[in-house]
Amino acid sequence: MTENDEKGLFLRIDTRYNRFCIHKSVLKSIGNPEFIQLCFHPKCRELMILSALMDETKAIRVHYCKDRSFFVYSKALIDGIRIISGSLQKQRSYLLKGKLIDSIPAISFSVGDADSAIDENERVLIDETDI
Repeated sequence: MTENDEKGLFLRIDTRYNRFCIHKSVLKSIGNPEFIQLCFHPKCRELMILSALMDETKAIRVHYCKDRSFFVYSKALIDGIRIISGSLQKQRSYLLKGKLIDSIPAISFSVGDADSAIDENERVLIDETDI
């Protein structure tokens, strides 16, 4: 198990509901910001979560759910990632492992390394409480 696995730096992309599930440990590792930004680099096929300030362009306020997870809904971003990556299908859930970038408060997720969180029979392979 790598250091990032132990920290729980995981992000789930749910193409069925057009949402990103960001676990509390991801936000904690970048300093529990009040606002974040989601950035996607199409050539590298990497999604980044950056700590942001309230007045920054496209800053998203962090609102935790009861289980301390945080959801971001964006059909446009998920559709763009699906088209560019070519590996994400509709109506599926994918788990991405993150890498902490020490020089800035950010975490990078490689979309090319996404693991399906649901098998062919629609059974959940990864329990959200595990991440």
